[in-house]
Amino acid sequence: MKTVFIGNCFFLEFRQFFHGEIWLEILFCLGANDTKNEVIKLKDEVQKINPDKIQLNSVDRPPAEDFVFSLNKDQLEKIKTLLGEKAEIITGSVAEDTEEVVVRGNIMV
Repeated sequence: MKTVFIGNCFFLEFRQFFHGEIWLEILFCLGANDTKNEVIKLKDEVQKINPDKIQLNSVDRPPAEDFVFSLNKDQLEKIKTLLGEKAEIITGSVAEDTEEVVVRGNIMV
């Protein structure tokens, strides 16, 4: 989450002089940033930036590392609900069923 806060400083300043639309894309990876607690912390920072859209993405192609996994549709839908009406899922190839992905103890299943 440290990177989010560092990046947030830039966006807060940028938002002051840029009057166009800001679309914020967030990549979610299973086991990295997918717990309810992590999403709530992220939401707090996103609200400060106040983007026009929040685009939710997950791993679409085979990743370079074998420990990186995509979230499934149900998990992304729960994150979308937590982030609010500006959030939309933009990834096109997520698994429909939670049984299709690796499940760990604290993910949003």
